[in-house]
Amino acid sequence: MRLRAILRFGFLSLALGLGSWGGGAARAQDPSADPVQALRIGKMLLESSCTSCHHHLRHVNGRVLDRAGWEKVVDAMKAQGAVLFSSRERELIVDYLTAKSAFEAKCSGCHPVDRALATRRGGADWRSTVQRMADMNPDAISSAEARSIADYLTAVRPAP
Repeated sequence: MRLRAILRFGFLSLALGLGSWGGGAARAQDPSADPVQALRIGKMLLESSCTSCHHHLRHVNGRVLDRAGWEKVVDAMKAQGAVLFSSRERELIVDYLTAKSAFEAKCSGCHPVDRALATRRGGADWRSTVQRMADMNPDAISSAEARSIADYLTAVRPAP
């Protein structure tokens, strides 16, 4: 099972141009230029690497941590033998988990998160919606958190 997970993860890394053995033109597709694409890649990396041991990701779902907390979790999993990934892949996974946590922590204070997850919108619509919500309680959501939440929702609930 571990070999299958390593092969699957290696293939995903090569396909995304992120693996340490990948190079040249593949690296030109750096997802950092598009935060939504970076979150989508982070989600794919999480699902492909973590599900080799955690079959349902219930350890991630509903868990709300800040960036430092997720870095500790990811590093602990790697120390326990999780499928190896590059520092860039680690960063993408932590970015995704941090954005997911911001969404769950901030949005659930006013309504169930399922409400937002039942909707599909484009990036501009998500930014407008999240900003409208943040404007209702400016002390609860910072501008950076609002951007992160809107990018997260655009990544996981894009327009049809």
